[in-house]
Amino acid sequence: MQHTKNCTAAFDQDVATVMSKLVIITSHKYCKAISVDHDEAGGHRSSGQWPTTEEILGSHDEQPATTFLRKWDIVFTISCVFAVFLDPVFPYIPVVDEDHTCYYSNLYLLWSFVGLRFALDLFYAMDIAIFCRRRICSKPITKKSFDARTILKLLPSCFSCSSHSTGRWLNAILNFLPFILAAHLYGALWYFLSIQRELDCWLHACLDKRVGCDLGQTAYPFYCGADFNSSKLRLNITRIKASCPINPPDTTIFDFGIFLYALQSKLTRSPSNKRHFLQSFWWGLRNLSSFGSNLETSLYGVEIFFTILVSISGMVLFLIYLNTRIQMSQQMSSQLKLRQKMQMMNLDIDLWLYKNGLYDKNLKMVIMKNLHQKVKENKEVDVENILSLVPIIHQRRIMRLLSLNSLKKVPMLENMNENVLKAICEHLQLVKYSEDKYIFREGEPLDKMLFITQGTAWSYPTNASGSSAIKCLVKGDFYGEELLNWASKLSSFSEFPNSTRIVKAHTKVEAFAIRANNLNIVVSTFWWHFSKRLGHIEESQLERWQHLAACSIQAKWRRRHARPV
Repeated sequence: MQHTKNCTAAFDQDVATVMSKLVIITSHKYCKAISVDHDEAGGHRSSGQWPTTEEILGSHDEQPATTFLRKWDIVFTISCVFAVFLDPVFPYIPVVDEDHTCYYSNLYLLWSFVGLRFALDLFYAMDIAIFCRRRICSKPITKKSFDARTILKLLPSCFSCSSHSTGRWLNAILNFLPFILAAHLYGALWYFLSIQRELDCWLHACLDKRVGCDLGQTAYPFYCGADFNSSKLRLNITRIKASCPINPPDTTIFDFGIFLYALQSKLTRSPSNKRHFLQSFWWGLRNLSSFGSNLETSLYGVEIFFTILVSISGMVLFLIYLNTRIQMSQQMSSQLKLRQKMQMMNLDIDLWLYKNGLYDKNLKMVIMKNLHQKVKENKEVDVENILSLVPIIHQRRIMRLLSLNSLKKVPMLENMNENVLKAICEHLQLVKYSEDKYIFREGEPLDKMLFITQGTAWSYPTNASGSSAIKCLVKGDFYGEELLNWASKLSSFSEFPNSTRIVKAHTKVEAFAIRANNLNIVVSTFWWHFSKRLGHIEESQLERWQHLAACSIQAKWRRRHARPV
């Protein structure tokens, strides 16, 4: 696990969390797992460059372990969907033998179902093994890998997992997947209950002594097994059929209710699996879409409960589909508005970067990414204040790029150490002044030093006579050098400088400002660099410099002896 290192001592107090890095952890024999490591301790980049496009957007080159696990998640999801559609096949195994008044198992379908179910269970076992291997090989602290166990057992994840990249057509198809699955399930139950209802009729007929059934010899009298013998069981097939009329039906003798259509169409007697699937699926889809309104039930309790379930399921699925379509419509509308906003703001950002001479593409990506996130969250975005659109670490980098040249124009800072200039940049604040607004008035305390980045300001004394007394402050100019001289001499507030001129915004002005107390902090931190430029230190100031030197030596000594041996 890698951590970013501190650039300089001046940056140690204003650190920000560095973007996550993908760390691939491999075991010595079997395991390869992914973990995402966040730098919680903080730190700056060792280089002064902007993050690359891949770091900004998170599109790292995937290692083989990452690729394998992502592909496995897709394969396992597909196997789960297939298992959901396979399970309702089980009720189609029994088939009625009308000639012998019994039912038998479709062995081809039975063994196909068992084989496929066993194969799918192997996928579950493999996924459990991979999941356990991920846990064992990944450190608990750094474990942040995608570990979503797709419980996808029915509806939601079948269509909610579809991303925007799947396209509108595929998304629309996936929205119908719950209907298809429910129709498949209810059709299979309808087929199975149809056979069960007919067996109930046969059993009810055998209770009549006139039929002459002897059901005591076997636990499954109507199963066409190896020991089945209708004559031995003395089943009077003719009388049983007469007691269970189908064509034409007689509800006074026995009411088959909603299962009558399956018996009349001889669906339960057909050996064709294709017919079982299609006709049962059509029955389920038709009654789900009509909310079961055309189903006429008998007084059989299971049948009534089954019909209620079909009706409620149809209404719930319709409401889910309707809600999904409404949400998708709203989402598409919001995305369209978001895209239009981004296009309009993109021009403003390009213009701002051009005016400030910042042509770094990675910088624009940082701004656009944060802008997109804020617009997506419906947060208010001030495009005029570009710095508010980026994290604090990038704000300081931008301010450093914009202000370093202006700082070097100040005579006292012209040959100043780079760390001092960076420390001043850390304390700069963006300020804006509207047109014709007074920035400084003559005689008022000079509480900040100003570095112009955009716009034009006039600087002139109250008793100005002639155009030579008027100065035009434009991009790259500064005002308030007296405040820097005051701070560099460690003067008291009784010697605080006042503005000797009026500074007024001629146009809309953007500038970086550093306050007096912040300048004091910088001078106290880097007192040695400022003391060398003073040349001669007055007796009244000598005690303050000695105090700073003593404090600095003590702090250095404590840090040295506080280090672990």
